[in-house]
Amino acid sequence: MRIKRLELNESDVEPLGLKSFYSTKFNTTIALIGKNGSGKSRYLKAIENKIRSIDLNSTISEEFDFISNPLLNIFSQNIKYREVYSAHKELQDLLVEKTINPKSVDIDAKIRTSQAKLNREHTKNPVNVDSFKIINKNISSEINNRLKIIKPEDLRALQQSFDSKDQTKVSFQSIVDSTLENIEIEEFSMITESALTYLQRLPHRLVIDDIETRGDEKKFKSRVAYKRFELLSSLIHEFLGKTLEWESRSTNIVEQDDSFNISGTGYWTINKREFNYEDFSSGEKVLFTYAILLFLLNTNPKIKFKESIIIIDEPELNLHPKAQIKLIQTLENLIKDEGQLIIATHSLSITANLDYSSIFLVRDDTLHSPSSSVPFNAVDDLMGFEEHYNKIVEFLVSTPSWAMTNFMAQCFEDPEVFDTANKNDPQLEIFKKLILENEQLNILDYGCGKGRLLDRIKESENTWNRIQKYDCFDIDINNNDLILSKGAHLIINEIENIEDNKYDIIIIVNVLHEIHIEAWQETLNTLKKALKPEGFLAIIEDLQLPIGELPNELGFLLLGKEELKTLLGNEIKFINPSIDKYKDRIICGIISTNDINSIDKKILISTLEKLKSNSLKEIIKYREQNTKNLSLGRMYALKANSYVNSQLAIDFLKKQK
Repeated sequence: MRIKRLELNESDVEPLGLKSFYSTKFNTTIALIGKNGSGKSRYLKAIENKIRSIDLNSTISEEFDFISNPLLNIFSQNIKYREVYSAHKELQDLLVEKTINPKSVDIDAKIRTSQAKLNREHTKNPVNVDSFKIINKNISSEINNRLKIIKPEDLRALQQSFDSKDQTKVSFQSIVDSTLENIEIEEFSMITESALTYLQRLPHRLVIDDIETRGDEKKFKSRVAYKRFELLSSLIHEFLGKTLEWESRSTNIVEQDDSFNISGTGYWTINKREFNYEDFSSGEKVLFTYAILLFLLNTNPKIKFKESIIIIDEPELNLHPKAQIKLIQTLENLIKDEGQLIIATHSLSITANLDYSSIFLVRDDTLHSPSSSVPFNAVDDLMGFEEHYNKIVEFLVSTPSWAMTNFMAQCFEDPEVFDTANKNDPQLEIFKKLILENEQLNILDYGCGKGRLLDRIKESENTWNRIQKYDCFDIDINNNDLILSKGAHLIINEIENIEDNKYDIIIIVNVLHEIHIEAWQETLNTLKKALKPEGFLAIIEDLQLPIGELPNELGFLLLGKEELKTLLGNEIKFINPSIDKYKDRIICGIISTNDINSIDKKILISTLEKLKSNSLKEIIKYREQNTKNLSLGRMYALKANSYVNSQLAIDFLKKQK
């Protein structure tokens, strides 16, 4: 069953302090998004009330899709009485109104008119009006079978019945025993005692069935116990991504005259280990509760969960973001064919993973249908978009930047932290010796920004004591005071002020790709002259820029290993962080002063041609991977930009004298 048209009139929502609403834009999922107090929970209740108010007077086929056959039959069999019922209902409403205003002449007139209308309709289609109670009761029963309200307090009650404060090992059996003893069945009407009892006995029944079918797998799998096990197993896998299996603990076969008495006990395993509820994290316990709840619901043959409208207020409660997303995706998958999920949430994690056409904004007691502005406004309401968006982006972008900084600082503390294709390379051994044994290091942090690398290096007293001069270069003069306060010895803002033959190591962290190609020749040649004869240039780049950048009109130019070899010289050596997450993402090229190319236009163009060629190869490779993957799409966009930007830079250089 699925809503396809919803009209909430003033009479439906005014008692709840809400505005009227009408829409025909509905997906499998309807998510009411809004901050606390916006009215989303009240709208959820209004929708529930509207569904429950369906009666013979409703145009159900215009309001819902995937209507059950029993419900359609009720309407089709009684459609001819609709006008009689409508007139009868109108008269009853007026009689109620009369009790409130007994002296109203206007109501008396309306009652006479309504009675006359009822008489006319009844003459056309004679029916006992008392039968309408039975008809509407049957309609209500069918609706209730297709409408499931999952309340936070019900889930808490079920989960609390699982929890044990005295045991470190809680078996599946003890969970069911505890639930049977503790849960108040009257309050949690969706769960029947018989269903819990069945769940309690299920592993034992499987053991007995296995013996009785004597290895006949087809016969074994046809039994009710196995079918129930399959359902439970699939729900555990859907919600937790774990494999539920049963094992035999003991069996007993006793021969009695001409028959056998078979008994047995079984137990559950999760991923080949005996089930222990306490092995679950807090989030997994909530997901497990959902799995058990849906199993219990599905053991009732009248309940068609996959064909139902499921309403949940704040499904994110007690779940971490990843589990919130897992819950919604699992529920969506379960009801995707003929059901519908309706939620009220203020979870940004859930909102970010919804289809835009599923997002309904609730703001100031008003419900807004999906539109191009709704997702933005929803995020704005949940987190304060203008206030927090840039901070969040900065945080996300700074993660790989922090990793690069941390990696470089660790190299000074322990050069063994990095991976390389040849750890015995003579140049790398010289570099290690330099940073570990030189007690008067002169370092230039080129493109220092706000001094993140300086902060990190100063954390190690041993490293900082080996540094004689730590100078910083950045064209942004606004950070000068900040950098000096952190301990830099000299701030340089213009490249011509960099001294020759001064530095043992010049470090460029995540900066080269931002420099305009027009300045590469001067910059790199100046840095080569600034190094001592035994010095090293270290360039670190993130090969997977987290966000798009436009540092100048030509765009970014992000060089990989092959391009850096072409640019700086074949003797450049590469080291990588040993952390798997960044091993193929962050590279650091190290090259000694004497091995650095003297940069000219020809070398620059060759480097850019190599970048263009390699970018095109990557684009073709990504296109051949016929998968929809966010990270793949991001890399495709990155390489597409690199391809275009390299050509723009080539054209720019060729125009220069």
